[in-house]
Amino acid sequence: MVQKVDKKSAVPAYQQLKRVLLEQIKSGIFKPGEQIPSESQMCQHYSVSRITVRQAINSLVNDGLLFSAPGKGTFLKGIIQEEELEYIESFQSEARKKGFSAQVKVLEEAVEPADKTISEHLRIKEGEKIIRIKRVKIADNVPLCIELRFIPHKFCPDLVEEGLSGESLTELVKTRYCLNIRLREITVLPITLTSESVMLLKTKEGAPGLLVTEALLFGDSTPFKWEQRIHKSGLHFTNRAMIK
Repeated sequence: MVQKVDKKSAVPAYQQLKRVLLEQIKSGIFKPGEQIPSESQMCQHYSVSRITVRQAINSLVNDGLLFSAPGKGTFLKGIIQEEELEYIESFQSEARKKGFSAQVKVLEEAVEPADKTISEHLRIKEGEKIIRIKRVKIADNVPLCIELRFIPHKFCPDLVEEGLSGESLTELVKTRYCLNIRLREITVLPITLTSESVMLLKTKEGAPGLLVTEALLFGDSTPFKWEQRIHKSGLHFTNRAMIK
């Protein structure tokens, strides 16, 4: 596990520190609800500036992994899991096996420049072309989740123009784009659904839900996709990698 920041590296110091903290979270060094070291402690331990520490922490806060309590410090929240993948089943395929009729409704799709937040998640340059897709997944006419995904355009350059946004990305990755996804990182956080989510998921105002953040990575940890899914409560949610 990397425990230092290499100031000679081309990777910005705050991104290195963020990765160090992320590895510590995954390994269980920090527990949900537990306070992480203070800015001054991290400055001293990693020999970095306070600005670097704040950038790393703010990025993890934006990812939904940490939260700051004014006057108290920064704390860990949620659950994070990382899995090595040999096979990952599509929504449509899994639904068919369970006897459900699966449907995916595309709400929005666009090719656009990546803003600062999305470029950090995908580890690309700000302004680089990305594909943004917003969808609702439906089983037996019941909306299961809202999905907002971001993919570097270079990996699937014809996805939007060929009208493939409603297709299974899992299947397209294997059959059309011949890409080898090896790793999945997931965080799961409890949330209260917004008015828009309530409408799309056909549930009650103020209902609880789950925010599931997922990244699919290549073997060298380069992100292929970053997405957020909003699930309403009362539905079975599973997180698994299927190996065949």
